[in-house]
Amino acid sequence: MKILILGKGYIGSYLAKKETKHEITHISKNDFDYSNYSKFEEYIKREMPDWIINCSGYTGKPNVE
Repeated sequence: MKILILGKGYIGSYLAKKETKHEITHISKNDFDYSNYSKFEEYIKREMPDWIINCSGYTGKPNVE
């Protein structure tokens, strides 16, 4: 099973470090701009993950908590 984790914050990093027998791809917006829908759709069609876990978030000024 292929799992794609979006976001390298606290939760995304925690999930990516878990031991599993599945193939995990862990990307952040710096690795790939997944906010661009057409490019993200192409990426999904190419990589064909079974699951996508969205752990991405947005922090601004002032910081949103």
